[in-house]
Amino acid sequence: PLSFSSFSYDDSEMIYKWENFKLEINAKNTWKLLEFDFTGVNNKTEIISTPFGDFMVMTFFFNVSRRFGFIVFQNYVPSSVTTMLSWVSFWIKIEAAAARASVGVSSVLTMATLG
Repeated sequence: PLSFSSFSYDDSEMIYKWENFKLEINAKNTWKLLEFDFTGVNNKTEIISTPFGDFMVMTFFFNVSRRFGFIVFQNYVPSSVTTMLSWVSFWIKIEAAAARASVGVSSVLTMATLG
């Protein structure tokens, strides 16, 4: 949400009003995000009571929905590949402790970086 308010003037001194307009989205004016699909907008006006007075707050909401494919390729595929690559340490000889440790540490650091 995007909120607008005045912290200097209370609702008796300043009143916010939304203008009635329709947001048009066409081929030239498209909002594109990699992770989300834009589904619309919404707004509201409310009065917030504080110890210093009542203040008018206007809030603008962007409605989005998460793209499933982005999440799969951003999170699940790298995690699965890193997990499968960490299994390589089971085929490394027991005497090669340094190699096994480096594969383990690399796997843990990669998973921590993926977050």
